[in-house]
Amino acid sequence: MQLAGVDTGGNDVFTSYYDVRAEILVFNRVLNEEDDLNNAGWYLQQKYGINGAFEYRAPRGMLLQVR
Repeated sequence: MQLAGVDTGGNDVFTSYYDVRAEILVFNRVLNEEDDLNNAGWYLQQKYGINGAFEYRAPRGMLLQVR
């Protein structure tokens, strides 16, 4: 079974899953689809060692060091 591009395992019958993972992520803003949702998906893929369609994307932005 595939949910949001991630293979959840099991045999496509909800009550017969043998390997279900769940995690709730709470953010203080709406995530944009291009980077934020992809990065969250990639993080979960890596954390749980599952295959999926999310890919690593280097962070974009600027680091300022104030002295």
